[in-house]
Amino acid sequence: MILHVVGELEEGETVEKQDELPIDEAPSFFIKRILSSSTSPVHRFADESNTKSIISKIISQDDEFVSHAYELSRLFAKAHAGNTADGAFFVILLSCSKPETSFVCLIKYDYREAVELIEKEGRAGLRSIVQAFVADRNAVQKLCVARVENGIVQSELSASDRSKKAPDLTHYFETFLDVTRERSDEQLSQGLQEAIRKTLSLCKEILPDSDVPQALSRVNDALRGRELVGQEAVVDAVFAALDRPDDADAKKKIEVAVGRQMKAQRLQGVEFRPNQRIFRRGARRKIVTVEGVEVRFNTGHQGELVIERALEGGGREIVIKTNDEYRRDETLPS
Repeated sequence: MILHVVGELEEGETVEKQDELPIDEAPSFFIKRILSSSTSPVHRFADESNTKSIISKIISQDDEFVSHAYELSRLFAKAHAGNTADGAFFVILLSCSKPETSFVCLIKYDYREAVELIEKEGRAGLRSIVQAFVADRNAVQKLCVARVENGIVQSELSASDRSKKAPDLTHYFETFLDVTRERSDEQLSQGLQEAIRKTLSLCKEILPDSDVPQALSRVNDALRGRELVGQEAVVDAVFAALDRPDDADAKKKIEVAVGRQMKAQRLQGVEFRPNQRIFRRGARRKIVTVEGVEVRFNTGHQGELVIERALEGGGREIVIKTNDEYRRDETLPS
């Protein structure tokens, strides 16, 4: 790990080169910050990205870590806009339990003022810390986590930027990394819909009347108006659809199921604006045939549970699918 102070530079001024920090300098503190702020990949490096190239050198030239990390810090500081807060730019090289896998993390961390409790002349006292790094997710202003497999930097990366609505990045951070968004809000919304459908299907037995379509409609209603949706919002919406506010076991089952499905759709930690077309409320439709048969359904089920098609020679066919026995099946009075 190494850090350089970044901020608005005077003409001719440059970042002062620093030495690598000892690895025993609060490693768990920074690993927790990385884990809490990193997400599934939504962005991709350009093939000729200079930042990606330098990260590759950090991996392949381990004895030159200081010089390559300094080059990244210098380029970041050079692109650093004048209206952004001063802070520290960290370059952290992480290994993990898989020897072929490693990570290079770039973090712009804000300074925060803090007060430390100390002992002074046998009594408790307080000391002001002007440049402190605090355990607050909002103190991480910008984050990039690049994954390396067998010495090759992967094109997909996790990137977040506090100064922009997730998962977008500010122009200068996007330019510094030389990345583009790989998945649009519509694609993310489609993946989220699939995660919700599978979660509800897996938890069908605890849904009211085991009705997956009705629960899906309620979840979509809860998420449609939100500015940002993510895993926490989905858990809350699915649990609300159960109508069992005091059932802790059901809440735990929902949390586990949602977590697994979000991981399967590569949406862990990702927050984004829900696409209104995908989360739209289905209109009610009523069909009455010339024979007097009446069918009513939510248009959100059309093409999935209700399939309508033209027949050769004229006429139409309507197929209604159900995953279980009918909820109601009774004879009505004439």
